[in-house]
Amino acid sequence: MFSKSSIKKIGCIGSELLLSRKRIVKIKNGMVEVEIVEEDAIRQLKFPEYEVLGCICDENNRFLQLKRAAFLGKVERYKVEILFADDEGIKKVRAVVWGVTKKVVILSSFVSIPLKRIIDII
Repeated sequence: MFSKSSIKKIGCIGSELLLSRKRIVKIKNGMVEVEIVEEDAIRQLKFPEYEVLGCICDENNRFLQLKRAAFLGKVERYKVEILFADDEGIKKVRAVVWGVTKKVVILSSFVSIPLKRIIDII
């Protein structure tokens, strides 16, 4: 569970958190529910095309964080937690990042997550 303030958001309508143009997840008791998934389960998820972050500076910071995570993953097999959004809600995976391109992040099990759908790297 993450607090509302730890998620980069565009706005709130009632009890629903808005990320970009679509309602993503319900808020219960001031906390955002996050589903923890395994790397292999990511293959079955569907990802919309729009960006989840609100500004270019956040996108640049995300890219730099992922580059650092990829370096640590290659050198020390260091695992990071990636918070991302699919078409159903917000999910989290703990994995080794092997590579980052302009469009996707490649995890150690050769699973990829679209860069536009990543909210945060922990």
